[in-house]
Amino acid sequence: MYKSPALSIISEMYLATGKKPENYEILWVPMLERSSATIPEKETTMFNDLRNKMKWLSFGDLSLLDPAILEYIKVEWQFKRRSMIKVLDKKGRLVKNHDAMHMFFIWGTSADPFTVKRESELWANETWGVELLLNYIIPSAVDWVKKGKHICLYGGEDVEWIQTFTSTLLDVSQQAQIQLKMISMNENIKTNITTGTSDSTLDPMQIRAFWVRLESIWQSRVQSGMSPESDEIIRNVFKMFSLLHSGRGWAIVSSTGLKEMAIGMGDTVLKALSEYDKWKGFVVSKGFVPALGEYMSSLGPSKLCNILSLLKSSRGLPVKMNCFECGGEMKMSTRFICYGY
Repeated sequence: MYKSPALSIISEMYLATGKKPENYEILWVPMLERSSATIPEKETTMFNDLRNKMKWLSFGDLSLLDPAILEYIKVEWQFKRRSMIKVLDKKGRLVKNHDAMHMFFIWGTSADPFTVKRESELWANETWGVELLLNYIIPSAVDWVKKGKHICLYGGEDVEWIQTFTSTLLDVSQQAQIQLKMISMNENIKTNITTGTSDSTLDPMQIRAFWVRLESIWQSRVQSGMSPESDEIIRNVFKMFSLLHSGRGWAIVSSTGLKEMAIGMGDTVLKALSEYDKWKGFVVSKGFVPALGEYMSSLGPSKLCNILSLLKSSRGLPVKMNCFECGGEMKMSTRFICYGY
């Protein structure tokens, strides 16, 4: 958990109301890899630094952690290095939920008491859209959309594409007379792009938190009995992960309907924007995003197909997956990546 965005997300949601929650308390149990009774000084220093950043309860001394307790958590709670949240009721009984971390990342304190029943109730009121994607990550985003502003999330590793895309989209938005908020999702690329007051920049932790939230949406849907084959939300999450892992430019444009969204690879989105004259006649009758999405679909698949990377330890992995671009069945392979957990 030392390098995980989990700490910042939990901190943000834990105090989202401006005060500590009254119905529950959080206790952090650091999962140490101990080969001896002696705890290295470096480990103790990291623990103390992290504990001091927390607003909730934690062990005051690492030596108080009985190795038998840690082993129990690993075996009985199926802990596999990644941060997780287990919930105990007021009588100390384990609440029936595989991992409440996903509920916390999606709904924050409103997920209390973090039961399976509560999870189902919350999902009954959710649909795919900007609010589900950005709530808690960019709380003001929902207000932007309700005020009639369009939101564009964009990313990729191609700086030249980013520069061309942002200038083209800004020009098209002015022609279409729409209000636009552009949000860069580039964690490792610094550019000198300026698109005026419509710009918003996320810090690296917010960007990582966004993708962690998406994974939580997927895992929570799986815990609720959904599958990629039958659930639109999971399929959309996978589509967004394929954008992230493509290594190329990508963009998501959403509008006033909260649920209206056009998602595409960089070459397809840029081509559609460059040919705005061919579909601008539909903007008034259909809306900017639906018209953009329909024209993107008419262009056919991107020049390059998708890459979708999923952790092998994740629950609810699809039996098979079709490419979001060409529709062909994707081949499964293995990659080794360090996420710093």
